[in-house]
Amino acid sequence: ANMNFIKINEEELDKENFQPLTVIFTLIKFECKYLLIKNIESLFWELPVIQKLENETTSEASIRMCKGLLNLDEIDTIFGGLAKIIFEKRDSEEYFAIYLYNANVSIFNKFNNSDKNMKWYSKESELKPICATSRQIIEFIESSQLGS
Repeated sequence: ANMNFIKINEEELDKENFQPLTVIFTLIKFECKYLLIKNIESLFWELPVIQKLENETTSEASIRMCKGLLNLDEIDTIFGGLAKIIFEKRDSEEYFAIYLYNANVSIFNKFNNSDKNMKWYSKESELKPICATSRQIIEFIESSQLGS
């Protein structure tokens, strides 16, 4: 599969034909670290991901995922862009919405070494194996203004 990133404004998601768009990645970031979750089946570390419900916006899905994962009432996520995945073998394509949540130090501490299935990842970390899609999304966010 090939992945391309599309820098657009969130308002353009509805206007353009970016379909199917049901998968939302949310990067939970503290300083230069991102919260990754261990996929129990594949054993890969990956970014938090959620499926959008039928009558839900991508932003609402991202916020719902963060609230559930971080156990918080109030959350605001920032739209980061769109990933387009092309599956050559299936001759099909999908879109993923990407959001960013800037965590505070108390969230960082809450998930620092407490849960063996959730870890903070940075470029220098020894965490392996990292899901290729998650790594590419992190690199995209780092290269855009949002990552700084």
